[in-house]
Amino acid sequence: MNKRIIKKIICLFMVLILMFTSACESYEMYVRKGLKGENLFQLELYGENISKSSSIKIIDLQGFKIEDFHNDSVNKYIKYYQTSGKNWMQVMLDRGQPYLEYIRAVFLEEGVPEDLAYLPMIESSFNPHAISRVGAAGLWQFMPRTGDIYGLKVNYWVDDRFDPERSTRAAAKHLKMLNRNFKNWVLSLIAYNAGGGTVSRAIRKAKSNNFWELAEMNALPQETINYIPKYIAAVMIAKNPESFGFKVNKPNVIFPQGDIVYIDDAADISIIASTIDVPVDDIKILNPQLAQWVTPPSSIKYPLRVPEGKGEVFDKTFGSIPKEERVTFRRHVVRMNETISHLSRFYGIPQSAILDLNKIKKSSSLQIGENILIPIRGLENAEQIDMLQYEIEQKRVAEGKFIEYSKLPAPDYEYKDIIYCILPGDSLWDIARKFNIDIDQIKAWNQIKGNTLSIGDEIFLRIPK
Repeated sequence: MNKRIIKKIICLFMVLILMFTSACESYEMYVRKGLKGENLFQLELYGENISKSSSIKIIDLQGFKIEDFHNDSVNKYIKYYQTSGKNWMQVMLDRGQPYLEYIRAVFLEEGVPEDLAYLPMIESSFNPHAISRVGAAGLWQFMPRTGDIYGLKVNYWVDDRFDPERSTRAAAKHLKMLNRNFKNWVLSLIAYNAGGGTVSRAIRKAKSNNFWELAEMNALPQETINYIPKYIAAVMIAKNPESFGFKVNKPNVIFPQGDIVYIDDAADISIIASTIDVPVDDIKILNPQLAQWVTPPSSIKYPLRVPEGKGEVFDKTFGSIPKEERVTFRRHVVRMNETISHLSRFYGIPQSAILDLNKIKKSSSLQIGENILIPIRGLENAEQIDMLQYEIEQKRVAEGKFIEYSKLPAPDYEYKDIIYCILPGDSLWDIARKFNIDIDQIKAWNQIKGNTLSIGDEIFLRIPK
């Protein structure tokens, strides 16, 4: 191979390297930072601080005024909110009233522009229990991992992302952190929506941190390009509702106003609301962090907000309610080979909820005949599970697991078929008396010859309705 050909190959190789380097430029910062041992998740979350780069045109925007961003794309969304989206805009305005005053106060204290208090209109429609398709939750739509950075705890009973107090503090800190990187509140908003890494790469591509220039160059995802005009339109209406044909409906309660009461162990807030004679929705607005609308079991002096003036009523009345009547539970009797994971799948709740409520360890095995409490949200759900249990038992009976009962003469009363699990202390006489049936019928249905029953055995019964 002559020198000329070798030289051409080397040149071609160098061109390929340059092309590859250029194509990978947007990821170069991650490689560089990663090799230094820096947290790439933090980089993706907050983005790269690009203010020192001389090649990028930096626009400083320390304040944030919605009025500075009025243009055609904003007008398009204003028109939408006044026409086909009018009902939804009114819903968002009403939902925001209990929380806006508090959010503004927190942002003023934290040094975050007041206009950003309206961000939940776009993030969650001011629904504190909103959950996105990717798992972001609450007014501020925190992902579990991001929320964890700011101390937002998540379990079956309580989700701090639903808590307006804790999540608003976290949102203020998150926005401040983004602004420290981008020196621009508009870009901080974009990064809140799309992630800091996405915004950093867009700025490097466009050589500018001006939102409209980033949009014109399609350096950002289309959803993110629409995010700012949509947000600005919503805030302009929210700050001047009457001017745009809307009204502000005064809420029954304002977060976090009210009295604090303390509850030991689990209590259903619908029962609390009934006890102190207030709408249950008022307690939900004040305590949206309760993921199951039940105070956490095994808690000691759990603080619960109730409407103003109702704390004294609570202290006088709630203590008289027996603990077993303070929450809706289903009592499950453990059968042969049943485990916590079986119960979790059947009732559709996490294993941790069953373990916490019954104060048992994950490694513990269940005993046949043992009573396990299952938390049920609402009597309607409990009835559905009862029906599901009944249908499962009917299927097992129909499959002939026990006897060919169809060959036996039917009793002369209206009945239903069930499967009964033998508990400690059970005898044929006890079961017959409990269900008002004859011992001889029980023995015939189940081909029992003697009088001995074994704990955990299952027998077929036709009991009077």
